[in-house]
Amino acid sequence: MFEGLERNLQNILKYYPSDADTITAELCATLRLNPQTVAMGNGSTELITWIDHLLVRESLATPIPTFGRWTDQPLETGKRVDMFPLQENQDFELDADAFIRFVRHRGSRVAVICNPNNPDGGYVARREVLRLLDTLADLDLVVIDESFIDFVDAEQYTSVADEAAIRPNVIVLKSLGKNFGLHGIRFGYLVANPALAGTIRKALPKW
Repeated sequence: MFEGLERNLQNILKYYPSDADTITAELCATLRLNPQTVAMGNGSTELITWIDHLLVRESLATPIPTFGRWTDQPLETGKRVDMFPLQENQDFELDADAFIRFVRHRGSRVAVICNPNNPDGGYVARREVLRLLDTLADLDLVVIDESFIDFVDAEQYTSVADEAAIRPNVIVLKSLGKNFGLHGIRFGYLVANPALAGTIRKALPKW
C-alpha cells in the first residue's frame, strides 16, 4: 500500500476526491458490501461523534470499562450515560441478560457494546450478540463497536455487520486503523441499513 502511495503521490495530492465515495466503493468491492449500507469517516472516533450528534437523543447505556469516547462523547453533549459496571472478579465478562435488564431498568434509549471490549478484550459470542439485538429491537439504536473484531479467533464468524445492514436500529462500527495498523491514515466505517447509513453520510464533512 505504501509503495502504491509513493508511486502515485503527485496525482493523489493534485486530484484527491472531494468526498469518501471513491474509497467507499473500493472498500465495499473488497468486502462485498452494499455501498448504501456503509458510511466511511476519518477514523471510527469521528463516526462516534456523529452517531452521538445525530442519533442519541436522551440516554446511552454501555458496559464499563470500555472505550472512553462512548462515555465522554455523549456526556459532552448533555446526554445521560448509564454505565453498567463489569466485575474484575468475573474477568470483566459481559452477561448479556444482566445488561439487558440494566438497560430496561434505566430506560436507556441507546445501547452500545464494544466486541471485543476495549480495554479488557472480552468477547461476546455472535449468537449472544444477535440475541441482544433481537431483545433490544425497540430501542432507538444499538451500536456494536467491532473495532478490534479481526483479532478474535474464538469462532469462525464473529461480526454481525451483515445483520446491521438489514435491521432497523443497528449500527456496527469498524476501524481499519486498528485492524491493519493504519492509525495515521484515519480509516473508520460503519455498516447499517441504508437509511441510517445515509443519515450519517449526509452529515459527514466533504473533506
